[in-house]
Order: sequence, then C-alpha cells, then structure tokens
Amino acid sequence: MVFKDMNITTLRMWKWHDENFFMRYVNSKVIEFAKQAGVNTLLLAPGGKNPPTDMSAYVDDIARIINRLKTEAGFQVNVTGLANEPDTWTSADIANGLVKLRNSLNNSGNQSVKIVAPESSNCDDHWYDILIDVKDKYPTAWKNVDYIASHSYNMAALEKWAQLSFTTNKDYWMTESSNNGLDSETNDNEATSLAGRFLNDMNHGVTNWVYFIAYASDTEDSMTKFIVYDIPTNKIIVFCKYYYIKQLFTTFRKGATFRKVLANGSDEMNQTYKSKSPYNAAVAQNADGSWSLSVANGTGIQEFNPQPYKFTFDVPELAKRSNQKFTVLRTNLTKEIVNEGKITMKKGRISIVVYPKEVVTLTTIPPFSKK
Repeated sequence: MVFKDMNITTLRMWKWHDENFFMRYVNSKVIEFAKQAGVNTLLLAPGGKNPPTDMSAYVDDIARIINRLKTEAGFQVNVTGLANEPDTWTSADIANGLVKLRNSLNNSGNQSVKIVAPESSNCDDHWYDILIDVKDKYPTAWKNVDYIASHSYNMAALEKWAQLSFTTNKDYWMTESSNNGLDSETNDNEATSLAGRFLNDMNHGVTNWVYFIAYASDTEDSMTKFIVYDIPTNKIIVFCKYYYIKQLFTTFRKGATFRKVLANGSDEMNQTYKSKSPYNAAVAQNADGSWSLSVANGTGIQEFNPQPYKFTFDVPELAKRSNQKFTVLRTNLTKEIVNEGKITMKKGRISIVVYPKEVVTLTTIPPFSKK
C-alpha cells in the first residue's frame, strides 16, 4: 500500500544500535519488501541534537554500520545524514563532521555514499545562516555536502533555501515531515496540512521529499505514520492523509521538473512560522511529458475561515496547445482520489474550484487509475 502504490523510492532508516537496527530493518524484511516495491535509495539517519564529544569515533560508527549492512545483508546505503535535527550544533560542528564523515566513508570503501545535511528540524533563518557560514568559511566541508536538507513541520521550505540549492548546484531534500499526536481515518485537518506542506516544499525547490514513518504496528503517536496495523483488532488503519498524499505522489512522478507557482500572479505561498498561506500549489512536467497541477485549500485549519477558492493556473509552455484536456482528481474527507472527468485548458490557463480541506490535481497522465 505504501511503497508500491505511492511510488515511494526512498527508505529512511534510523541508526539504532546494531542488533536493534538489524531487527528493525533486516530481520523484519522492511528493506527487502521496500526494494521489491520500488525503493532504490536507502538513507541512513544517524545521531541527534547534541554534537558528539568524539567526532571521529562518531563518524567511524556511521561508516561501520553502513559496511556491516552491505557485507552481512547485501544492502547498500546510498545516502547518509550527518545528524538528525542537530539543534545545538554550530557551523563549526557541522563543518568538522562533514570533513570527517567524508574521510571515514572514503577510507572504509564507501566513496559512493552521498551526504545530506543538516536535516534541521525547521527551515528557518538560523539554519540558513549556518549553511551560509559553512559555505563561506569552510569550503572543504561545503564541498562534501551532496544535498542540503531540512524538515517540514511548522516551518517548511522557503524560497531562499531553494535559491541556495540552485546557485550552489546542491539538490534540496526534505527528509522528514509528519506531526505528533493521535491520528484517525477522518482527520482531514492533518491531511490538508500535510498536503499543503508537500506542495509548498515542491514549489520551493525540494527534489526529494520523505515522509517520517511509512507504516508501523505501533498505534501510539499515529500522526507520524501513514497507516498502522492494530494488533488487538487485527485491523489495518488507513489514515485520511494517506489518500491526500497518495494522490500527490502518484501524479507528481519520479523525474518530474517543477515550475514556480505564484498565487494571483505575484504572491509567494508559504507554510512557515506566522506566515501560512490558506492555499498551496505546485506544477510539474513528468519525465514522460505529462503534466500535473495540484492545489490544496487550507481554509478551515490554521485559523482561516473555511471557504471555497477558485485557483487559476497559468502555464506559458502550454499556451500554444489547443484545447489541452486535464483529468480532475479530487480528495477530501468523503472522496478518495475520485476521477471527476476532464476540463479544458485554454491558452495555457485553467481554473478549478477547491473546497475547504481538500486537494485537487489536474493531470494529463493517460489513463489514470486509482490503483
């Protein structure tokens, strides 16, 4: 349901102590099943909020678990983080860790393993300044960053992070997004919030977007999972947000190239601290030439009064195509990726009414199947 049906290609794994790590990802066959379902990128998430007292030992342990996974289980980690949400790390700590991690990976035969950092808990000015500091003051360390990264919670991706990614030729990854608390099959508030953050992030330069926990048999803190297996009732619980994100993951496909979307022709749409747009949108051309245009209406949450909104997309590249047809897909509390037929784009412009707490996608993918 999750990896295959949602076209997920990245599995992010926590770096537990060895036996716990192998139990969770190898013995459980999580990696095996994920790869069978289309996952081709294994991402290791090590460390935590405080910098280690011995950075060399810390990074050597990262390289060691990568080697053990490769030699004992036959699985190659493709990308490793330096730390997960390193809240108290300074730019000097980040730079020191990047240099030593790259050296440790190289010395242990893991030259192909890429590095993503800083995986900050928020996309904010504090971490932007740290990235700039590493870039300007520690060029060797900056060279070792393959992908910049942050997390999408209260402060999702911003345009200046996108521009840093573009100008330095480093892809921008969003390596964690969810929420905390108990979720439900009818929680369209969280579903809408998550869809809005995803669209915000893709509209601000993100190239790889990773949800926190795909599935679990742990029903506690279920906001962090797409689905859970409830052991006492022998039931798979599918949360409302699963369908919202599945619609987006299956219409924006691997290799899609996104275009910048501004609301009303000039307004930036953000999902950040004290500046959350009531709607978010993204536009991309998929690798096969098809197009997908999506918008989420966040009114009814985040202190916005619920109201329908008519969103207009202008796509100059399609202005010369006569009567381009788009399939309308709609997801809300009562509709799960419902195909509502086709509408016509004229001279590169197309409008759609989006109701409170729902996501709508216009796509030229032929033919579209819910599965």
